[in-house]
Amino acid sequence: MLGVGISARALLVAAALCGAATASAEAADASAGAARGSYFPRMYYPGAVLWTGFYVGAHFGGVWSSATWTDPLSGMSDNPKPSSFLGGAQTGVNWQADNWVLGAEATISGMRLEGKAIDGAGFAHTIRANYLVTTTGRLGYAFDPTLVYAKGGAAFTGERNDVTIPGSLVVASTGTLTQVGTTVGGGAEYMFDPNWSGRLEYDFVHFPSRDLTLTTPVTPHVPNVPAHTNWTWHEFLAGLNYRF
Repeated sequence: MLGVGISARALLVAAALCGAATASAEAADASAGAARGSYFPRMYYPGAVLWTGFYVGAHFGGVWSSATWTDPLSGMSDNPKPSSFLGGAQTGVNWQADNWVLGAEATISGMRLEGKAIDGAGFAHTIRANYLVTTTGRLGYAFDPTLVYAKGGAAFTGERNDVTIPGSLVVASTGTLTQVGTTVGGGAEYMFDPNWSGRLEYDFVHFPSRDLTLTTPVTPHVPNVPAHTNWTWHEFLAGLNYRF
């Protein structure tokens, strides 16, 4: 009887220890889950709406361009190819339905985009721009924290063209004029925190052919005549967004 009593007590103690261990493990798991949730509360639910809301951010990168120009003074064409680093800011809003994400975004970038070419008659043509503003719509597909998207819309810049006449110091100029064009592009964005995401993006920008009037302070030498320009840009950007 004594042995039976000891065995029963041993079973009860073992059962109690097993119960305590199980409860401790469950509590630890719940605590770990809560800790994960405090950092990434929405990341552990496949199909969750992660992208809806407003955001602001910054970007940096490079731009390479090619401008075709018909000089009315020489009657010849040239092709300056300016490039520059750029940096700026963006703001936008997204709306997610299932995996599809619709959005709108505005960006502003500063740069020193300037290049020069000399045509066959010796006329030196310089083209430059110091900023780019875009307003675009976005359409993307979300794989939970990863978003792949395309974008397109309007582009604006201040373009200046100068021509130096060979054998003189006379410079004919269009001044700085606002150019309106189009942009299309796309990229991928990854949400590494509920409020923060990083992106890589490519954009093609086109400012179509337009008549620009050349003027000079020395009007007897150079009349006011129209010049034709066509300018394409290629942008490669990296960016960081903060989501509200």
